[in-house]
Amino acid sequence: MYTTEGATLTTAVTDLEAKVGRRFDITLRYHDFSNHIHQGLFPDSAEQELGRTRTLLFAWQSRVSDTNTNIPWWKVAGGAMDGFIDAAADRVKAYGQQVMIAFDPEFDADNNRDKGTTADYARAYRRVHDRFAAKGVSNVTWLWVSTGYLGAGNDARIMAGYPGNAYVDWVGFDPYNFYTCNGTAWTSFENKVASRSQFFIDQGLGSKPQILSEYGTSYNAANTTLSTSWHREIPAALRQHPQIKAVVRFNAGGALGTGQQCQLQLNNGPGMLTSFRDAGLDPYVNTRQG
Repeated sequence: MYTTEGATLTTAVTDLEAKVGRRFDITLRYHDFSNHIHQGLFPDSAEQELGRTRTLLFAWQSRVSDTNTNIPWWKVAGGAMDGFIDAAADRVKAYGQQVMIAFDPEFDADNNRDKGTTADYARAYRRVHDRFAAKGVSNVTWLWVSTGYLGAGNDARIMAGYPGNAYVDWVGFDPYNFYTCNGTAWTSFENKVASRSQFFIDQGLGSKPQILSEYGTSYNAANTTLSTSWHREIPAALRQHPQIKAVVRFNAGGALGTGQQCQLQLNNGPGMLTSFRDAGLDPYVNTRQG
């Protein structure tokens, strides 16, 4: 779960867990290449508290948030950011618990074009991975995450960013049902994930477990039943795609590359929180039962 609703990072997660009747398995948070106490220095104290009973997922972005500045991938690949990488490796190693790291997820998105080619991204990814390995860090599961958008040449762009089997533990993509936000037709969860999941299998990555490191839906005010069914159909869809081992609900407003704002938060219409709760309590996805 990634959520921005709460007085603190910890209560943003625990308050929502109380509403849906279960503890989440994974907590996602975004970080950058800086020395900011929360934006850059992960895992911070709140994350370590949450990590006692949840897996921490760090989406580590090649940028500096305070100045809204992207860091070109050639700088990462060439060693210019090694100081930040090595320091993060030391902190993660000292933390000791198993964590997940997705380096610059959605690397193929339009808002990352100024960072370089996706081949540059693959080189940067390998640099980050290798610096952690040189530090003897063994408690990281490495995620390779694209948007999963297929078509218009993006299939090839995605695969040009693949750093190699030795560097990737899990393959990820981020399916969204934007609907009226970007003027597309309503799409079920099953339809959003089926072709994308199969694409990576067809590309020879069938041995890699898959994760939806973000997913979400808009609300269909014209058909509330269709809206609430979107969440409730998730467990059945996941049964049809056993390669997908984890899903992380994005619980915040979002925006397209154009700046168009989207209401993607979990409770974005009547019945949505309840339907998400029902899906999350399904035994197929609630394996810990508590």
